[in-house]
Amino acid sequence: METFPIVKREDIARTEVQDAQGNITQEGRYITKDTILEIYDTMQTAIRTNHPYQTRLDPPPGPPTDANGNFIPMAEWSFGNWPSHIHSFTT
Repeated sequence: METFPIVKREDIARTEVQDAQGNITQEGRYITKDTILEIYDTMQTAIRTNHPYQTRLDPPPGPPTDANGNFIPMAEWSFGNWPSHIHSFTT
């Protein structure tokens, strides 16, 4: 996580609390790192308890699915309604 110093610096800066004189009264947090570690812990719990992992992402990663959770083949994707989380190869 320390590979991204700009993200760390911006996370900490936007979460620190300052008084009227600009003195830091509460240190900021590296939210991105904390969130990733929380997700890893949740995934590990899912593995340990044999319960399916529920992603926080909306829409979830991967190709779109039908109402039954089956992947929709790319040939059937609607170019007028392309999944927002997948980059289109067309212009």
